[in-house]
Amino acid sequence: MIWVPAGGAAAPPSASTVAGREHYIRMEGKETYRFATRTLAATALASIEKAGLHPSDIDLFVPHQANIRIIEAVAKGLGLPMDKMFVNLDRYGNTSAASVPMALAEAVNSGRVKVGDHVCIVAFGAGFTSGAVTLQWTADPANGLRAESIRPEDVHIRMPEDWNSVDQLPPALAAILAAPGPVTVDLSDVVPDEPALADRNGAASRSAAADGNGAADRSPAADGNGAADRSPAAVAADGAASNGAAPLREHEEVHP
Repeated sequence: MIWVPAGGAAAPPSASTVAGREHYIRMEGKETYRFATRTLAATALASIEKAGLHPSDIDLFVPHQANIRIIEAVAKGLGLPMDKMFVNLDRYGNTSAASVPMALAEAVNSGRVKVGDHVCIVAFGAGFTSGAVTLQWTADPANGLRAESIRPEDVHIRMPEDWNSVDQLPPALAAILAAPGPVTVDLSDVVPDEPALADRNGAASRSAAADGNGAADRSPAADGNGAADRSPAAVAADGAASNGAAPLREHEEVHP
């Protein structure tokens, strides 16, 4: 429902894709609107029910501030009046991922949220994902107003000197990271100096370029030690050969 026709591997950039304006985002507005509305309402309701509450028990909804019609439709779908929906997009527009935190902070500072209130925050975003949290507010709203007197230069951040990257991972997280994925990916060029992953037989995993005997497939440009010659002259020779021109001889220079 939201896509870019060209520019990726399936349709690489070309003169025709640029001429056809295929690098602009396309959107099926009606279908996206319907999907977002249904998803926001269903996600909010699921969160409320998991909290053991009913929509009528919620004192204030703070939805993703994308579109006033979507917010109105969600309110109608949940059988709630609009005065239970906090809205500030008329002042700021769609602030994307910041919309819910901004709206919640503004709701608290303006007195719309009181200690003991049930609040439901719900958002819809990239990848057609959604999430909601139903909570009971316990903080004194006056605390937020006190923050206005704090200047940036008064804030000091203590570096986490007691933390290091070799702290033991929680067992549950370690189990997830150790689980094999559906696709085997060679990360040696992404994370240099990492030890080679061992396969089930204990042998170091080989790249797709290795032949059946485990020897790396070397290009004709590789020297006797297996290292490819990527000097400027060699690169220029490659380019010339690909264009049908004779490769450069040693010490030969190229002038525009």
